[in-house]
Amino acid sequence: KNIDNYAAAILLSSKISGYKGTIPTNTLLDILKKHRFDLPVGIENNPADYAKVITAVQDAFTQLRSKFKKALFSSLKVNKADKTIAPGPEHQNIFKVTQIFVDGTQCKVTIELCARVALMRSVFLQDSGPKFWDKLDGRLAAIRSEAKGDAKKITRAFRYILTKDQDDHGVKDYEINDNGVDTFQQEVDD
Repeated sequence: KNIDNYAAAILLSSKISGYKGTIPTNTLLDILKKHRFDLPVGIENNPADYAKVITAVQDAFTQLRSKFKKALFSSLKVNKADKTIAPGPEHQNIFKVTQIFVDGTQCKVTIELCARVALMRSVFLQDSGPKFWDKLDGRLAAIRSEAKGDAKKITRAFRYILTKDQDDHGVKDYEINDNGVDTFQQEVDD
């Protein structure tokens, strides 16, 4: 349960620099080492037992990534017969899609998270196949590289992506609270 809660918070973090590979896995393993939860002291020194923890962490991320991709696919209202995407106004708006992402987690919808989900949908429209997460990680790296690490430029890029998503998908019949992240998410982001 703790693994699932923290895995969700990591993948839903606006600070994460990659959704696949060692970045999310190591982040969660560091949290587990810090808080211990019910893990025996020194488990990381026992390769066989620690491998089970690593597998549980990787499985949690795999399940979440699958849930997110399904939500992105569903948000586009794809016609199953001819595989065409519905017109933009029929799509789920970004707020509804992000609500699906946070459902069952301790996370809440924020402007930053909506912008991340908008980026995911943008990449998903270009490549929804098995390389989707790699392409998304590449896009994140490109945003950081183009901004040369400048937080304001990165924020501006994500605001643009969010605005474009709001214009292209669904009806903007919502207001996103900008109260920032909650304490649980803040702990993960730090």
